[in-house]
Order: sequence, then structure tokens, then C-alpha cells
Amino acid sequence: AADTEQLLAAHEAFRKLMLNSMADLVSADAGRVTPEEAQLLYVRYLGPIARVCAIAGDETVRETLQQSLNTLAGRSPEFTQEVAAYASATSEALRWRNRMSAAHARTARQEAQSLQALLDAASATDALKSRPARSNPAVNKLTVSAPLLVQDVAAVAVGKPAFADFITPQANNVSTSWLTTYHFLRLPSQQIPTAEVAALKRDLLVAEGAPPLSLEAAIAIETAESGSLSAAGGEVAGVELQGTLIHFIRNEATGHLAVGVTPDLSKTTIAETLWQFDIQPKWLQHEYIFVNLP
Repeated sequence: AADTEQLLAAHEAFRKLMLNSMADLVSADAGRVTPEEAQLLYVRYLGPIARVCAIAGDETVRETLQQSLNTLAGRSPEFTQEVAAYASATSEALRWRNRMSAAHARTARQEAQSLQALLDAASATDALKSRPARSNPAVNKLTVSAPLLVQDVAAVAVGKPAFADFITPQANNVSTSWLTTYHFLRLPSQQIPTAEVAALKRDLLVAEGAPPLSLEAAIAIETAESGSLSAAGGEVAGVELQGTLIHFIRNEATGHLAVGVTPDLSKTTIAETLWQFDIQPKWLQHEYIFVNLP
């Protein structure tokens, strides 16, 4: 337990150091450059900062780095006004896109189930009720034969429409949902269609030689191009049961977690498990784009 606490503390300390170092670097540049140089640096910093904010998914991170960008832009009053005018001109387009994406996603979710609902449904089946010694698939303790348990859950889940939130690209051409409990969704890595990304850029007045000027717009483009999604849904194609310890030891599983969240495995036993649901995606929800797939 003590080792785990030290690891968690070191992880959090490094996260804060990285964030503060980036903010300090931008602020330091603001103190040394001319107004003309500040404009060029602002645009160059905006992309990497948008990438960090997209990965972090943390409003505090965004606010801290936004303040540094404001300091840099402030070296040129004219450029500060240009940035403010751009933000004003594009914010309404982003609000409208966000509302439309959320509305389409609400409709799609009505025809699907969450992963937890699928596990709960499997727990209520006669097959599981008739075997009281069997593990409950809705909890994370394995006390019986894994193949039999997977068989019962697959009988309920496979072929059913399901969804999960916070989808991030991983290695090996797959994307997964954040691991917020003892199950997660896996799907082939999805790229939002190029035409949809291009339409987003047009709405944000972005073109060759005309980059985004607000952090909000830069994050919107970064997440759309990288395939970072608010949610995804589709038909369950398969179910796997994995040991929690083995999963985190052998896998690049930190991608399942919100930045700054480290799993506490100090009390995890070999009997504890994770459910992986593979889906064939039918729809993708980005914060500002909704796509139905063929």
C-alpha cells in the first residue's frame, strides 16, 4: 500500500510539473518576444497546447494554459483584439454544432444499452440464477470457470446495440472507452470522415494559411482529426474477460484512464476481472460532429 501511495503521489507530482512547466514556458516567451514574434509563437503553441488539453480532458488544465496563451497574445493589443474577434465569430458555430451532436447522440442511445445494463441483464438470466455458485458478471470477482461465465454474458450481449463514453485511440489500430468501472468498450480505430472534419474547419474559418486562433477551436479540430470521441455505439460482436492485474501489467492500459487517474492495484487479487466488449461501430459522437456509419 505504501508503494502504491508513493507511485500515485509521484504520478500526480509529474502531471503538475509538466503542466506548470508548459505554462511557464509560454509565459516566459511572452516576456521576451516582440509583439510581431508573439503572434507567430501564439499560433505555434496553440496546436501542441490543444493536443495536451484534448488528452487531459480536464478543465483546470485548459484554464491554466489558456491564461498563458492570453499573456502571450497580450504582447500585441492588435492581435489580442483579433483573437477575441475570432473567438466571438466562431463560438456560436461551436455551440450549435455541440447541440446538434448531443441531440443525435440522445436519439442513438435510446436504441442501445450501456455496458453496465448488459451485465445487469446477464445477471438476471435464468442461466445464471440457476447456478447460485456462479460469479455475478456485474461485479468484478471471479469465483468460477471463466469460459462458462463469458458464455452466459455473450449469450445476452452479442448482437445487442451498446454504447460507451469517452473513446480514445490506442495502439494496434483500436480505440477504447475510459475505464471508469470494471468494463470497457473496444472498437476498431475510427476516423471521422474527412468531409465532416473539413466542414468543421470551414465553420471555424480555418483554411490554408488561416489557422484557428482560439484554444476552443484548436481543441475541436485536434480531437476531430485524432478520432477522440465523446461516445460511440454499435452492435456487440464479442465479449472477453480479462484479469485486472494481467491487463494492466501487459497492456498499455493507461489509455483507458482519464489523465491523472492511476488505478490502485495494491489490494487487487488474481480473481478480479475486467469485461471487454468489442463492438462493430454504427455511430460516432464527437463534441461537435455526429456520424452514422454504414
